[in-house]
Amino acid sequence: MLLLFVEDEFYIREGILASLDWRSLGIEKVETACDGKSGEEALALCPDILLTDIRMPYKSGLELASLAKQADPDCEVIILSSYSDKEYLFQAISLSTVAYIEKPVDLGELTAAIRQAVERRSQKRLLRRLQGGEQETGVLKWLPSPPEEGFSHSTSVVLRYLAKQYADPELSVERIAEHVHLNAAYLSDSFKKDTGRSLKRLIMKVRISKACELLSSTNLSVSAVASQVGYRNSNYFSRLFHQETGMSPLEYRESPSK
Repeated sequence: MLLLFVEDEFYIREGILASLDWRSLGIEKVETACDGKSGEEALALCPDILLTDIRMPYKSGLELASLAKQADPDCEVIILSSYSDKEYLFQAISLSTVAYIEKPVDLGELTAAIRQAVERRSQKRLLRRLQGGEQETGVLKWLPSPPEEGFSHSTSVVLRYLAKQYADPELSVERIAEHVHLNAAYLSDSFKKDTGRSLKRLIMKVRISKACELLSSTNLSVSAVASQVGYRNSNYFSRLFHQETGMSPLEYRESPSK
């Protein structure tokens, strides 16, 4: 995701830039601007998140936020302010800002706000995909005790994507992260928290389970089964299959207890 940081106070801007681990927060790129004018020009980059001071030369942060929302209603906004003026707070609320943070900035509070903005932005994208009619998935059966209240939007889309793309030999955590527009490390962490299983292991689990179905219901060769579930190397597939089931693919096919 792209975050635009607009702050006219040099030391505050550089201090925040240097203090946060942006990639771990799901931010792949940070663009900066030193006042309202350069901030307005930088909106042409179509940021996913706008982090802006409220009082600056040329244009205020609220004016920038309004312009950002006009260009992209899904743009998430975080406001920094040295003023606890209720008028600004009410205006910020009207713009559906993620957070209104007073200076001096608490880095923990700012980190939490950025995480929330990343999640909200991701959910909006994912909701559009879900509304686009992506197929339901049977991947849930390979997860330990799915929660009754359901998964987060990002996890739901990952599961649907995996159900459709498990046979793609290029499928990886990185490929899935690119699909859902999230940092791969951030996606892996949030997916495991949500499901109790690592995404990398789930990919393997889905593939092996699909291979079991093919071995039971078809006469395909082991190499053909491997290919149909996303493995180019049949020897590597056989080793994984044995690790997961305790049997070779041929032993599994011949086993009466499968």
